[in-house]
Amino acid sequence: MRYASCGDKKYLYVVSSILLSTLVSCVQLFHGKEGIHSESTRQPIFDYLSRDEIASNTIINFVSWGGYYQQSLYGARTQLVTYTEPITKVSVAGLVDVWTTSGRKEIINVCSGCDAQAISFFFRSIRYQQSIFQTLHGV
Repeated sequence: MRYASCGDKKYLYVVSSILLSTLVSCVQLFHGKEGIHSESTRQPIFDYLSRDEIASNTIINFVSWGGYYQQSLYGARTQLVTYTEPITKVSVAGLVDVWTTSGRKEIINVCSGCDAQAISFFFRSIRYQQSIFQTLHGV
């Protein structure tokens, strides 16, 4: 603002710059593509995972911190939610240990853009339900 107070031309330059940046921000806000992590279409996934028969019989594993956080806070009280990223032999071994001791029927891995063949390699010894996100949205 000190620069703007040095003369009319400088004031006009500062005001024009602020207006231009505001206009560009508004255009980006209203015409930008919505990110997959903030799509409103994710709600059916969280609704499905919060159903009592799903929550009490499965381990719900997330490969994204945001999904894990939201499901942990707002999901069913009977759920068992885990977060594993990246999926490696060590992290899957820990997840399988939890699955074995918990008595849950299956692991639901929730992810977007996961390589189903690579992930199923790690989970080949148990009943594994591939990416609920891909199943419900055909991604």
